[in-house]
Amino acid sequence: MGGIDESDKMLYTCLNDRRSVKCWKKVAFNIISRMVLNAYIIYKERVKSKTMTRLDFISNIIFEIECEWMKEKKARSYVKEKKFGLVKLPQRNLRQCVVCSTKNAIKRSHLICVQCKKGVHPTCFDKHRCYKL
Repeated sequence: MGGIDESDKMLYTCLNDRRSVKCWKKVAFNIISRMVLNAYIIYKERVKSKTMTRLDFISNIIFEIECEWMKEKKARSYVKEKKFGLVKLPQRNLRQCVVCSTKNAIKRSHLICVQCKKGVHPTCFDKHRCYKL
């Protein structure tokens, strides 16, 4: 029990528990905290001179993950660009369909044209003038 007690003591000096009702979240954050603690212990054993503090070590890990995420996000953004087609509006936003709506009957759509940003139904998309340009 000595090793486990020592590990718990080291883990809870930098307490970062999340208040959550969900049990799996507590378990997941505990596992991640233990992984970071083990990585810090290995780092301290390998680097003898001028080691970082534990807080600096955790901040460095977070910064590196953020940099990798931003590189991946930028790489994906270039692939996603469309020249033509339909894009779904976020949440419950609606736009008036430019093809099938009239003054008497307004029909709304969750989709918009990529080029002109006007509302269009998928069945009306082939009749939409912006698409034929």
